[in-house]
Amino acid sequence: MNAVYEAAQGYASTLSRAVGGDKANEVLNRLFDKWPAGSKARLFSLGGAFNGLNQAKSPAALPVAERLVAEYEATEPAAVATVKKSFSKLLTSTPGAQAPNLVGPSPDGETVDLKDLRGKVVLVDFWASWCGPCRKENPRVKKLYDKYADKGFEILGVSLDRSKERWVQAIEKDGLGWLHMSDLQHWKSAHAAIYGVRSIPDTVLLDAEGKIIARGLRGQQLEAKLAEIFSGK
Repeated sequence: MNAVYEAAQGYASTLSRAVGGDKANEVLNRLFDKWPAGSKARLFSLGGAFNGLNQAKSPAALPVAERLVAEYEATEPAAVATVKKSFSKLLTSTPGAQAPNLVGPSPDGETVDLKDLRGKVVLVDFWASWCGPCRKENPRVKKLYDKYADKGFEILGVSLDRSKERWVQAIEKDGLGWLHMSDLQHWKSAHAAIYGVRSIPDTVLLDAEGKIIARGLRGQQLEAKLAEIFSGK
């Protein structure tokens, strides 16, 4: 079966570069359908293709992952779990994809709901009080917030803290006057898991409809993108 996996991986990667996402999915689905439904061969073919497309950063990876999960979640939970780990990051990194919702407690114990921010451009900012690079980035983010907040820009800070006291102290010390949430579960944070966060700082920029504009923007890249979005406003 390793041969099936490796062949599908190489073929999918090459195909996506040659014909693009939609056509690649059309061709690959015909390939997958040649194997019996529920078979190991189809599973390995799907898995190899997903890995090849994911490494190539092809938009065709998402439909392949969705098909693998749909067909094998009940019978191959371990394989599906592995794909889902990559799938969550892919799902929240693909421009135009609807961002998963986040709901969690604010420092004051109020419920914060990401979907309530529809109508605004939102930066979901994963950070923590103990994260040096995050704290270093905060003054730059604050300048952008101050510049664009009255033009329809909002930030949702999602903390991977464990200590509520340190979380709140960092918010106050850094002057982060935007919305915040945390389940105080450190790297076991459910919010981080939903977005496939593996390191911080990490950001996801959303449009007014809650769709992903870009992921991982910081510093000058974030500044340039916001200037582009809000030009003329």
